[in-house]
Amino acid sequence: MTKVDPNPHSPYADADPNYRHIFATIAFFGDPAPGRLVPTACERLAVVPEEALRDTHAGDGTLPDGLCPICVAVMQGGDELRHPVTGCRECEAVTDHDGLCALCRQEKHDAWWPTRGDVGPARQP
Repeated sequence: MTKVDPNPHSPYADADPNYRHIFATIAFFGDPAPGRLVPTACERLAVVPEEALRDTHAGDGTLPDGLCPICVAVMQGGDELRHPVTGCRECEAVTDHDGLCALCRQEKHDAWWPTRGDVGPARQP
């Protein structure tokens, strides 16, 4: 069975760094650009990798190891998660992204992404 690598690191991603996440794209927007911080099927934010997932089903219909089980369950029609809601510590908007809203995370990620080097293990802001 194939195994997929986790999404690239960002200190502003709040998706589980141990998995490859599925992005629920909208047809007229196209595929999200590599390096962008984008919402996932598990309702978190992850960095889009250079290599998109294509044809992930093996001949027997199984999915590769390393996919986020919550993303897979949601994409297969399961219930979405409900994350705790707080206020964003930057803009005070209501958020379910662990104290820093998606817009603030994306803004900070966009500023950080071009400056990254060898970032080591995943860290949360």
